[in-house]
Amino acid sequence: MNRNPDFLLLDAASGIAGDMFLAALLDAGVPRQELEATLHSLPLPRFEMKVESVRRAGLRALHVTFAGTAGGGRVVQRLADARAVIAGGSLSARASSVALSMFAELFAAEARVHGESPEDAHLHEIGDLDSVLDIVGSAVALDMLGWPEIYLIGPLRTGTGAVATAHGILPVPAPATVELLRGVDVPLLLDGDGELVTPTGALMIRTHCRGVAGAARPGSIVSVGHGAGGRDTPARPNVVRVFLVSAAAADPAEADLHSAFASLPDDVAQDEVIELRAHLDDATGEELGELVNMLSAVGALDVGLLPGVGKRGRPLTAVTVLCPAARAAALATVLFRDSPTLGVRFAVARRLVLARDVISVPVDELGEIPVKIAYLGGKPVKAKVEWRAAVEAAASSGDSARTVCERTLAAARRLGLLP
Repeated sequence: MNRNPDFLLLDAASGIAGDMFLAALLDAGVPRQELEATLHSLPLPRFEMKVESVRRAGLRALHVTFAGTAGGGRVVQRLADARAVIAGGSLSARASSVALSMFAELFAAEARVHGESPEDAHLHEIGDLDSVLDIVGSAVALDMLGWPEIYLIGPLRTGTGAVATAHGILPVPAPATVELLRGVDVPLLLDGDGELVTPTGALMIRTHCRGVAGAARPGSIVSVGHGAGGRDTPARPNVVRVFLVSAAAADPAEADLHSAFASLPDDVAQDEVIELRAHLDDATGEELGELVNMLSAVGALDVGLLPGVGKRGRPLTAVTVLCPAARAAALATVLFRDSPTLGVRFAVARRLVLARDVISVPVDELGEIPVKIAYLGGKPVKAKVEWRAAVEAAASSGDSARTVCERTLAAARRLGLLP
């Protein structure tokens, strides 16, 4: 690939597992030797990475397996084990942070299933060498691609029936899989024969996917990758597909504008949003507060209120709304219906946006608190606790929301999720 993709589309209609996702990324163009070298830097038993071309229901795909040449077996049982493995490798700062957050999510899910704390939870099959390498490998591969935004195409088929585990026969989707998909806004299809979404597959969706692909985004497919599962199911290819997409070519003036920021790191993205503006000179404070709530509920990315002076020296409030193009009409309707304005200005606004991840941090009796981490040059530069979650945790604990934020960031640092 000559350049990193702008975004990635993921087709998991036949299910997903960690090895399938990694294989699809390799098939789409992630350099195998560089990936393998980074994985071999981890303090793990010696292993061989085997990549082979296979057919699933007649469709060609790559199949990836890891086999320990010196025993292998279970290499991560506790969260502390995962921290040690990642800290001992030569991963970039962001790849390390994402891999750690993936293990934190995994242990938090296991803890909820078994009614224990994440520090006390332990892994069985998912702690084996191959699963650990699938998890870390996905973070390394996406790091090589420049961390494109990932969107799911269509539904996620989970499978049905039962699966044999170290805890006995469990229903499909397995309890850990269900916990990892809890709160993730993707359409699920609870059908298919057997386990189609594994815990590592659900972990890929939870960690890497920003949601379902919405309105069409202009661009061209530059590469397609097919990652195969272990079984060959004739009725439906047991394959995950990824599409690496570059945004549509810009006109010369726009190209010059983009090139002005070409020296910024890859994790500073450029995108476009719609900016709506309205000046209100006869809205009360109560009306303005409710208007902000309604605009946020309908899909605004940001709502701003600024004081100003209007006609005849009247004080006014300038309302500015940033939103995706797909939500612009609905938000303009809210401004017309629920504010005194008779007109709404609009324009296309270009933004520079830091890459970010949201991780769940277990905080003693408070449970899991989400933290947003932003990156610049591959390093975490900002970390902010989701305020609404802090307020809710404060209400149940008796602490202030600020104290909850401080405790959450301190816990994230103890777990190695933040520097």
